[in-house]
Amino acid sequence: MQFSFDECFQVFPELDTPPDLDQFWEESRNELMKVPVNAQLRIQLKKSFGRENSYDASFDGIDHSRLQAIVSMPKLGAKIPVVIVFHDYLDEPLIARQSGAQKIAQFHFMLRDHQTGKSVTTVDPDETDPRHLIQDTGLQEARHNYLWQCYLDAMRCLDFIRLQKGLASDQIAVIGHGLGGAMAVFLASQQPQSIRVIALERPALMWYEQWLKDAQSPMARETNLLYRPGKGVSRKVRNSLAYLDPLNWSEKLEMPVLLQASMDDAQNPPRPGFGFFNHLRCSKDMQVYLTDETRNWQMEQRLKSLEFIREHLDLTQ
Repeated sequence: MQFSFDECFQVFPELDTPPDLDQFWEESRNELMKVPVNAQLRIQLKKSFGRENSYDASFDGIDHSRLQAIVSMPKLGAKIPVVIVFHDYLDEPLIARQSGAQKIAQFHFMLRDHQTGKSVTTVDPDETDPRHLIQDTGLQEARHNYLWQCYLDAMRCLDFIRLQKGLASDQIAVIGHGLGGAMAVFLASQQPQSIRVIALERPALMWYEQWLKDAQSPMARETNLLYRPGKGVSRKVRNSLAYLDPLNWSEKLEMPVLLQASMDDAQNPPRPGFGFFNHLRCSKDMQVYLTDETRNWQMEQRLKSLEFIREHLDLTQ
């Protein structure tokens, strides 16, 4: 599906924020705080080399699920800034190697229940992925569905980082691809004192009503199956998604934001991202790709995100 730049550029969706949004997430955060972090960090000896160490991180999430991340940390002997990276639904972390001289750690979070199974990027588009994580938890209840859990997992990543002596918890950037983009926006909206800059790579769920119409990803297909089966069910799912829509926080973000979008992307289509971007009142930049002809577009996108982050954290020298 090819989208028109003009139809995307001019969209400006109406904000329809739930009146109890802040209370809802305050109660959710309080629920998370009752679960101990139980943080563990173990060095990967075979993957640590030169001026950088690699670690396996693990910690407990909202329902005591054991969460995992891969941490790459330069050997600088002082507190260093860190970028938290959230990957897309049914995908896997994309790690961009860097030298220790670049003075920033990378914290690659692995979405819950993504430790096993094939990445959706490695299978035939018509093949059904065996995991249906959103369908399994449903969306009729605003709490304890898969997306709600993922948002709170993003918060728990920050809790973990604050416990690490080598990481500067007030110098944090966030990168999010697909569903990870929605998680990044949520985290930044809840912790603006810690998150300094955001880079969104083809984000999903932005302006969720339009996203459900445009997107053809596994995540969108699962969500649409729950959204449309009957009027009563649809109303409950619609109410749940209203608490998860990053559009709610678009005008409240104060840190610099980079949004990358492709006019040729049917899985994470550009129009919802443009709608979110047009509501931003902070310093903002957009990188638009007309096609995905470049074989390594994912890595090129990631390097652009890291460059943007280094500039805004003053790490370019």
